[in-house]
Amino acid sequence: MNKVELYGRVAQDGIVESTANGYNYMNFAVAQDGIKYNPQTQTNEVKAQYIDCQIKGKYAGEVGNIGKGTEVHLVGELTQDTWQDQQGNNRSKLRVNILKIDVLVKVGASSQQNFQQPAQTQVVNDPIADNEPPF
Repeated sequence: MNKVELYGRVAQDGIVESTANGYNYMNFAVAQDGIKYNPQTQTNEVKAQYIDCQIKGKYAGEVGNIGKGTEVHLVGELTQDTWQDQQGNNRSKLRVNILKIDVLVKVGASSQQNFQQPAQTQVVNDPIADNEPPF
């Protein structure tokens, strides 16, 4: 088991979808600023990085109202999806399966809100909390 924590802004509105068995899930992306050194200009440049995320179960519908630009703190597990494309090539993609979401600043919210007092917390399924090592 692994644990990933991310701070960023929701980069796209999520769309809640259901499987044939009625299991809900929502895919969305979170944007973070990354710094990359440019050897031509000999400067650090800020470039957005997009991290694919998925939230599952009944919380997918509840979190669906978190729109693009909302600042969030996410806790989840890093997973790798693998599949074959239409040409038969093996493909893979990393994704964070969300276990917990803290809404830090909603789009259009007052700038008085700060990181220590999240606007909303959704605990999805946190098997890590009780079994977390003390380091």
